[in-house]
Amino acid sequence: MTAEDSLTRDENIIAQMNQISKDVANKSPLVSKTEPVENLKMEYKDNEQFLNKIERLGKHYSTIRRVRGDGNCFYRAYAFTLFDRCKKDENLRERTYKKLETTFGWLVKLGMPSFTTEDFHENVF
Repeated sequence: MTAEDSLTRDENIIAQMNQISKDVANKSPLVSKTEPVENLKMEYKDNEQFLNKIERLGKHYSTIRRVRGDGNCFYRAYAFTLFDRCKKDENLRERTYKKLETTFGWLVKLGMPSFTTEDFHENVF
């Protein structure tokens, strides 16, 4: 295999991965609407280990939201939940916003692009 063939093959793999990412993005939202925890029972009916966890989850929560599993799902779920709770709890909102106001310079120093970090801060505050 020549270097040119290898490059073409790599480009094809990257193009295929990009297409798969687009397909997934078109099929599932970043964060879904709420749905009953019971839906998980049907989905994992053949997995006893998961069913036990779903039972415990159901004792504390009646609904769930699904988050697109794309490598940023934990951060997206965490941020969504935090901001959702901030909408309902003024004290939490004030404490969270006060803390977030101080993060811009820190995030830029850590190497985050200033234009995206600035965009986040402008939209939150």
